[in-house]
Amino acid sequence: MKKISDYIFYSSWQLSDADIKPNESFTVTRDIGDLKAGESVVFIGFDDIDNHFGIFVFMNERNEVLEVAGDFSSPRSSSLNDLKNSLLKA
Repeated sequence: MKKISDYIFYSSWQLSDADIKPNESFTVTRDIGDLKAGESVVFIGFDDIDNHFGIFVFMNERNEVLEVAGDFSSPRSSSLNDLKNSLLKA
């Protein structure tokens, strides 16, 4: 089982580019990573693993930790665009 303590969160440019802040609530509009369409989630933080790979961490209503991992190295990366297109602010 994943735990919040498994991550180190960073205030990276990816957060402003995705227009996402810790503790914001979202409805998932399409499946991506561990997130399922129709689910309500809260954004917890961004773990910048290295210069290319990172993990956006969320929690659902069942207090399960969910990940969207990918190559978030550029504002034009498909991973970042896919994430932005999969979330609707609640």
